[in-house]
Amino acid sequence: MDDSPFTDEFFTPQYVERFHALPRSRKLPTVAQQKLAGDGISASTLRAIYQKSYALRHLSGQEHDLAFLPHREVLDLRHEGGEFRLVMRNGFDGSVEMVSADAVVLATGYVFTVPEFLAPLGERLDLDERGLYQLREDFSVGWDGPEAARIFALNAGRHSHGIAEPQLSLMAWRSAVIVNALLEREHFDLALRPSAVKWVSDSADVLSQRAQGSAL
Repeated sequence: MDDSPFTDEFFTPQYVERFHALPRSRKLPTVAQQKLAGDGISASTLRAIYQKSYALRHLSGQEHDLAFLPHREVLDLRHEGGEFRLVMRNGFDGSVEMVSADAVVLATGYVFTVPEFLAPLGERLDLDERGLYQLREDFSVGWDGPEAARIFALNAGRHSHGIAEPQLSLMAWRSAVIVNALLEREHFDLALRPSAVKWVSDSADVLSQRAQGSAL
């Protein structure tokens, strides 16, 4: 998990606002590139695993058949004779290996689904072709009901608001955005100071680039 200062700029209101304004064709590859900034393994966890393995191998005084197998692709998995048999390709040297295991943990992540309690409104919600909410900038879900009756969704807009949306880092800001939307007035001052990180081009620069492209 990349938690360096510059990566933290992804987790700011300025970035979320500018990400939401991007066309969807640019959002999807951008989120895919940023996956490890929020969904990787933390340095403290890696350190703890390494220290535990060191203690088992060198300090415990006992023999331990401990090995890490990085860069492997599982080609086949079968349950035979009370154990699991895995066939893997070693991405480092290209060889094929077979390993036996008592237990296998499948860390496959998660897939978003619309909650069951919203099933009666399923046909009225504005979903894209992947079944994801079409979220407005204020985190409200598009639907064909009365404008005054709104549905807000959190932890459901990585595709629309960027990598910071499911994180706790912007919870206070997201809550303030929703409260302002519900009250239909600026109860919370959400004005932001200019950021040193320039996510989008200035209008003048964009116009200049277009003019140069036309001239070429």
